Amino acid sequence: MCASMLKKIKLQLSNQTVLTGFADTEFLHAKEISNLAGSWKTKPGTILKAGSSTVAYSHDGKFVKCSPSGKIQRAFRKIFQIPRSIRSMRMAEKLKALNIPTPAVFCAVREKHGLLPVCDYLVTETLDTTKISFANRCKNLPAEKQNQLFSACALLLQNMHRNHMIHGDASMRNFYFDQDMHIGVIDLDGCRTVPFFLRTRAFLKENARFISSFIICSGLSEKPEDVEVLCKKYIEKYHYDIGSFRKLLNLTMRYLKRTKRM
Repeated sequence: MCASMLKKIKLQLSNQTVLTGFADTEFLHAKEISNLAGSWKTKPGTILKAGSSTVAYSHDGKFVKCSPSGKIQRAFRKIFQIPRSIRSMRMAEKLKALNIPTPAVFCAVREKHGLLPVCDYLVTETLDTTKISFANRCKNLPAEKQNQLFSACALLLQNMHRNHMIHGDASMRNFYFDQDMHIGVIDLDGCRTVPFFLRTRAFLKENARFISSFIICSGLSEKPEDVEVLCKKYIEKYHYDIGSFRKLLNLTMRYLKRTKRM
């Protein structure tokens, strides 16, 4: 889907309630968009996630993610912030421009009551069953296939970093692949462009998160000496400054320990 198909919209639902944002009005009718209001409470579909900060469900072949504003103090702060759904939509457009696959966005709107945000909604295509999360099948794949997919995911990540972007949660569950081994990403809530003075640290942290997630999903050894070998190969293969090696190793070990505690 091209960005031009997402048009700015404003739907007045009552005297106080309004939906504002962007939508593909050729794909979603105004009534369908209006029905989003309050759906974070009713969840009219197959529930995929129901947490305190995010509710996600699939409905009529679409994936809907809701981010309620919560308490009034949090809602007041959100008045001055770009809605999470719109941030995700913009990042999806940037990824598409880089030829990085990610689910098409149909709608990114904010529900407001008066001035206060109530909930942010993001509606995207649902991944079909031929596209599957790396984390769901990694341990069942032969080592050669694991390494192939790991390299493809790493190259995708480097492409984002070269364009000054980070994913924000580069764990294997947020990479998917199809039968032709085309790699894509999902869950762009934390995806953003990084200022130049923060890039070195941000990219190192993201690579460490990625490597630690691969180790856990693949069932590889978590011994420090084995992790050290993997980090050294990563630094050499993807042309990072060798001076970053020790930092990458320390961050990777920290992520591994944190994940084990959870």
